Amino acid sequence: MKIIIDLELIKSLNLTPNQYVTLYLLFYNIEHDFDNTANIKQLQEKNWLDSNCNIVHVFRDQLFSSKVDWIQEWVDLFPTMGTTGLTYHISANTKECEKRMFSFLLNYPSFNKEVIFQATSNYLNRQEHNGWKYTKKNYKFVQDKEGSVLEKECFMVLKGEKEMFKDYGEDI
Repeated sequence: MKIIIDLELIKSLNLTPNQYVTLYLLFYNIEHDFDNTANIKQLQEKNWLDSNCNIVHVFRDQLFSSKVDWIQEWVDLFPTMGTTGLTYHISANTKECEKRMFSFLLNYPSFNKEVIFQATSNYLNRQEHNGWKYTKKNYKFVQDKEGSVLEKECFMVLKGEKEMFKDYGEDI
């Protein structure tokens, strides 16, 4: 994993690089085996963290911009319950989608917007063809406890596999 640090920003916020990495790992719920005890104590003293290690500082959003400019356009690819006939929404929770997509983009820098949109469209076309059975909610499609369906779909796009027309024609 790569973490990009804006040294001027963290200096202006009176943070060390190690403290920033600790906050980063906590903010994105990234499992790790680092001993951050000293950093956590210092961050609590600086009022960045509460006693439960939640980031509470007023500059939290400035420090961790997880903005994905095109997330609403991507969320809109997923149909509504009225279209799918499912008993649950597969298109919901834009904020969680943005958080997971941001993390996904950090982990897979070779997947750009076009690859992600094509992969998502391929998946949704197949799901529609199968009556939407077992379709993942959009944020779980990005990342779930079982892994990432989006990752698999993106690799398929890059390999030229399973690209299907909207009319369910032959693979191209």
